[in-house]
Amino acid sequence: MTITNTVFNQPIDESAVDNGVMRYDRKLLSKLLTKALADTYSLHDKTRIVNWNITGPLFYSVHTLTKAQYQELFIAIDALAERVRAIGFLGPRNVTQLHNQSRLSDIGGDMKALEMIWSLVNANEICCRSLRAAAQEAIRLNDVVTADFLSRRVEVHEKNAWMLRSLIE
Repeated sequence: MTITNTVFNQPIDESAVDNGVMRYDRKLLSKLLTKALADTYSLHDKTRIVNWNITGPLFYSVHTLTKAQYQELFIAIDALAERVRAIGFLGPRNVTQLHNQSRLSDIGGDMKALEMIWSLVNANEICCRSLRAAAQEAIRLNDVVTADFLSRRVEVHEKNAWMLRSLIE
């Protein structure tokens, strides 16, 4: 049984959207965007943990870089959730749903500085691959706005991975 909004008699978990992309395709894209949201949320948390716990000769560089990165990720989290809403669907309803959908591993409790940085490089690259695949799917489904949005997210993660990698190579 579908729960409906009694005022407008529409399902609560979905909005009627007529943006030129079929409902089934928008639903698929909402799932891909939600995965990206989950990964971004996890990467944000992981980046903050590194920012708080980094030590050693790279402290200032990593601390400064990760602060800029987690601040950008914080904004991206909202933008991803809003894109899910814009195409007619709700995002995750709790943090557990987000964490369960993320493809990223948690930061290890006893990692050294280089391991933490490599962990962030790998996490950004995982985001790149999944966002690129989602962007290609959005292109296939003729959702140019979502494709453009996801492509810009790929660019951010590629740059983040490059900057982190450049600190330690």
